[in-house]
Amino acid sequence: QPVEFTWQSDDGISLVAVLRTGPTESLIQGLHQSVFRAEKRIGLVLFGKGNIGSRWLELFAREQSTLSARTGFEFVLAGVVDSRRSLLSYDGLDASRA
Repeated sequence: QPVEFTWQSDDGISLVAVLRTGPTESLIQGLHQSVFRAEKRIGLVLFGKGNIGSRWLELFAREQSTLSARTGFEFVLAGVVDSRRSLLSYDGLDASRA
């Protein structure tokens, strides 16, 4: 393990790491990605719950966590609109119950 010591400031803005001599390029790249990767949340709105829309909801409910893990984005179902009603939630809707 090339990391000797780490410290984070009380305000959470500064991070200090003391590394051993050795090949640290991959460690630094990984640390940089973890620290500076912006959290990205993408809200999706479905218009129409017919054959295609209802199948899409089933697929999204099943694959939502896998999709988020694979891409690094948090995908949420923010709304469902059809001819009778519209549901909207910035916190996200449960795709299996929409």
